[in-house]
Amino acid sequence: MISELVTNTVRHTHAPGSLRLAHGPSGLDVDVSDTSRVLPQPRLADPGTALGGRGLALVAALCDSVSVTLDAASGKTVHAHLAPLPPPSRPPAARPPGVARPW
Repeated sequence: MISELVTNTVRHTHAPGSLRLAHGPSGLDVDVSDTSRVLPQPRLADPGTALGGRGLALVAALCDSVSVTLDAASGKTVHAHLAPLPPPSRPPAARPPGVARPW
């Protein structure tokens, strides 16, 4: 998700940008800012290629919330929030040494 947001800034704005991460009890907050005042536009992915049109959909699917704030003087900030994961219900089962973990 962070990679998608930063890549979108580099790829679509060609403007300086910044990344701010904040972690606390409410989860992880990610802010990606740039000097462009053009809002991110969702696009349809081209099924014939592996590139383009999926970034904002991926970010929205992975995050609990996503928003964009415009600032007339400095550009925009895309804010994404990830709530903390609940603790596991039980500890993972022990595996003998050398046994690969299945995906």
